[in-house]
Amino acid sequence: MKDIGRTLELEDSDIEQIQRILQMYLGDLKSAPLLGVGISDFIADETLTSTLEMKIREHLKRDGATVKRLEFYSEKIRIDAHYTP
Repeated sequence: MKDIGRTLELEDSDIEQIQRILQMYLGDLKSAPLLGVGISDFIADETLTSTLEMKIREHLKRDGATVKRLEFYSEKIRIDAHYTP
């Protein structure tokens, strides 16, 4: 994962899949063109935290993940999510 200015701390989740979804932009994945948060767009403007939280929850749900907890603090994002078979 490239450094985008904030640290992602993922708990109890499929880390690689969630990292990809956070980093991707809409249209990056041809098999799921409506999937992708584009987190780097939010890094420069910390006032967009509520919008970022909404997008993360929406796109992880779209991918089949259940988000138990999503927290922003300092320069970190903590995500506790899991995929159900």
